[in-house]
Amino acid sequence: MLILLLLVAVLALPHASPAQPLPCTLQAFFESVCPEIEILPQAAPTPAAPPGPLPPLFPKETLAHDIPPLMVTLLDAPTPENARAFKAWHLRRLARIQEVNRLL
Repeated sequence: MLILLLLVAVLALPHASPAQPLPCTLQAFFESVCPEIEILPQAAPTPAAPPGPLPPLFPKETLAHDIPPLMVTLLDAPTPENARAFKAWHLRRLARIQEVNRLL
């Protein structure tokens, strides 16, 4: 019953234009087989403008106020040099923390 109601509702909707047969009885995709129908040449695509600089992934206002500057540098520009600099700083920091722990 519900299906019948849906079918009647869809068929009762006004359509934008009535269905019309295709102008040619022979149909072939990507080529014209009917002499009265011409395929228009496609226009050359316009070159897109080069994208502007990307916004930083980690803007200053989203980072903690006490984040180490070397970590910010590594997050902004993840290069091997920045990774080595951060790792060296981090190892020095851990060594200092272990030294303080030994004193306690």
